[in-house]
Amino acid sequence: MRADLAGRLQAQMQRVELVLDDAVSCVQTITNTMQGGVIRPLREVGGILAGVRTAVRVFLHFQRPSVDQRRRRRGLPRLMAALERGAGIRSRDARRAS
Repeated sequence: MRADLAGRLQAQMQRVELVLDDAVSCVQTITNTMQGGVIRPLREVGGILAGVRTAVRVFLHFQRPSVDQRRRRRGLPRLMAALERGAGIRSRDARRAS
C-alpha cells in the first residue's frame, strides 16, 4: 500500500513539474516577444525624442543655465572683490576714482 501511494505521489510530482516547466516557458516566450516587439522600439523612440528636444534647446537657446552656472556667475564678482581686498589690490573703479 505504501509503495503504491509513493508511486502515485511520484507520478503526480512529475506531472506538476511538467506543467510548471510549460508555464515558465510560456511566460519567457511572452516576455521575449514584448521585449522585442514593444519595449525596444519605445526605447528607440524615447532616445530619438530626447535628442530632438536637446537639439531644439541648443539651436533656439531656450536652455536655462544650470544651478552651478548661476552660482558661478554670482560668485565670481564676490570672489574677485575678496581677493582684491585680501591682496591689497584696488579694483579698477577705485583706481579711476583716485
